[in-house]
Amino acid sequence: MDFTKVQKHNDVFAAHQRQEVPVLDEYTMHVHDFFELYMLLEGNVEFCVETTVYDLQPGDLILVRPGEAHFAKVSAGHPYERLYIQFSNKLLTQTLNGKLLTPFQERPLGTYNHYTRDELPMQIVSPCM
Repeated sequence: MDFTKVQKHNDVFAAHQRQEVPVLDEYTMHVHDFFELYMLLEGNVEFCVETTVYDLQPGDLILVRPGEAHFAKVSAGHPYERLYIQFSNKLLTQTLNGKLLTPFQERPLGTYNHYTRDELPMQIVSPCM
């Protein structure tokens, strides 16, 4: 069953989407002016950030910062389900002196975007799966 659930509050946009048959031409290279957390829940996906390609497994997390070119390369023949949260820097710059933005900003473009399910604490991954 296909569905899209969206929530928006102030500077935060969150979505949970599932496509039984992914529409492959929907996923093209793009950039935006906000931060994004992306988690693959199901599917056969390579996630491209700048010139780096990450082979994702369900439960893996991708961090994208403003201006970082990216897209999901989704394989046909598999359902595609993901969660993503998009937010402005205003949300986190006021929290802990902006230190929560460190994983997004203090790295070269297209590097260290990928965190595997095994690298993340289970209390983060389990509720999403």
